[in-house]
Amino acid sequence: MDPLKLKEKCRFCFPPDKERILKKTKNYYIMLSLGPIVEGHMLIITKKHIPSFQSLSEHLVAEFLATKGVIRKILNEKYSGCIFFEHNLSSTSITKRDTPHDYHAHLHCVPTDVDILEDIKEVLTPIRVDNWNSLRDKARRFSESIYYENNRGDMYIFSVNKNLPKQFLRYLLAKKWGVPKRADWTIYLGWGDIFTAKKKLTPLFEKEELK
Repeated sequence: MDPLKLKEKCRFCFPPDKERILKKTKNYYIMLSLGPIVEGHMLIITKKHIPSFQSLSEHLVAEFLATKGVIRKILNEKYSGCIFFEHNLSSTSITKRDTPHDYHAHLHCVPTDVDILEDIKEVLTPIRVDNWNSLRDKARRFSESIYYENNRGDMYIFSVNKNLPKQFLRYLLAKKWGVPKRADWTIYLGWGDIFTAKKKLTPLFEKEELK
């Protein structure tokens, strides 16, 4: 995939691959990720162009947490594990520019019981948070931060005060899984895993009454 073509418009405001969408709610859609680290890797994406989930307005939080909870339940059922992460406004986008127009909230939901907390701690200092409101409050103090939640539901925010490699958390997870070439989704698209996951997961999401 040519990164230059991705500069033209936000791929999350105008998703080109409708077949990757598993479910839509009032304010979000659940979409299988291009370049899945593992089969079943998906995203929660805001319909409106919001910079990150860490900056969600209060009226959007309950729906988001309900959506996230359903994903955790389904991925635990089908794949025996689930972690979440978001790069937020840290320097992990394809093209680093000075406008937030480059950023659109998308939370990675990955079916795995692998924990990359210790790997992140080699680079950044974690701050443990108990709930999403606490996370949002702490995120407001930082110009850039990343969010990580492990398979046990332990939530962490990390202040980013240094340049990070693009797709930083994807890289750490892919390395931990022993598939480092899958870290860059612009090179590894993984359509085989996407179509397999779509077949497995669509019936489960169709049963869920998300609003």
